[in-house]
Amino acid sequence: MRYAAAVAALGLLLAACGTAGGTSVTFTAAQIKSVMASQGAPLSDASYQWGLWAVRARPVISGGSFTITGASTTQAGWGTDAPSWYGWSTYGTNCAWFWDDGGAEVAGNASNPLYMIMDVSDANMYSGAFNKNGAFVATSAPGTDGLWGTGDDLGTFYASGYDEGAGGTNKITAVSDASTFTFDFTVDSGTWNGQWEFLVDGTKYTFGTADSPGDWVEDFFGDYGTGGGLSGNTGDGYPVPEPVTMAGLILGIGALGGYLRRRR
Repeated sequence: MRYAAAVAALGLLLAACGTAGGTSVTFTAAQIKSVMASQGAPLSDASYQWGLWAVRARPVISGGSFTITGASTTQAGWGTDAPSWYGWSTYGTNCAWFWDDGGAEVAGNASNPLYMIMDVSDANMYSGAFNKNGAFVATSAPGTDGLWGTGDDLGTFYASGYDEGAGGTNKITAVSDASTFTFDFTVDSGTWNGQWEFLVDGTKYTFGTADSPGDWVEDFFGDYGTGGGLSGNTGDGYPVPEPVTMAGLILGIGALGGYLRRRR
């Protein structure tokens, strides 16, 4: 196990240093939550809970510029745009945009889960029902049996998918902590030391439980308005510090070499 962990760690260290053709940054949903919590913006408190359905990320270059060249994710239901087709405040288009590719709000599309990054159970948040034209119809959530579509559901339930225009339900589903998100870029000038930053978009709910899920308060976008009331979700957003120094990289390689020798 230690050998596998050492190899994985070394791979991440080498990836962080980049290659002649460009550089990639990979992070997880768990890291997004951890960084935000460490900077005073946990995704739940005594009054509210937040679900994130988009992340915008970019590297921090010292004394120069960069170009975003691509992005990918292992998270089901999420898509990417890199560079972004939309010109965001502060970030512009030169960023990687990871977003939930939910379709029930689009006329004619069948409903599907809303995959959101959250730090509470996905049963704690009401799901939303929309008609075929994308108009909001009602909220629904499972009752004490924990299942959608049964007799003890809280609120109005619409079966999955569209049937004669009856509507469908966007069931909220938690993004896996282990889901990875990667963005690629080139350093056009200046220096990159491993730092990057991000903003988040999502939905704010009142705090809830599985028996009494929180209700919708607002949809929000990082650096627009209040950023959903999340501390730091404005301006340049949440900075992620340099993950490794060259000294750390050398020590890591040395430790791995020593471990491999002992394995022999």
